[in-house]
Amino acid sequence: MKSYEAKGKTVDEAIFLGLNELGLSIDEVKIDILDEGSKGLFGIGKSARVLLTQKEGLQKKAEEFLS
Repeated sequence: MKSYEAKGKTVDEAIFLGLNELGLSIDEVKIDILDEGSKGLFGIGKSARVLLTQKEGLQKKAEEFLS
């Protein structure tokens, strides 16, 4: 299983960037929000961080079952 920690200005942006990096769709990953980020003075603040982990695919489960 692949995992990737992505950062963005918002949680949605971080998820989008992570999905692009992994080359997966949202249905193929488990999403853990590590930090929702915050806006500070003048809009400068912490980035949102998410951890995307690839879900085990049905094809792999079927292959394991048949072996």
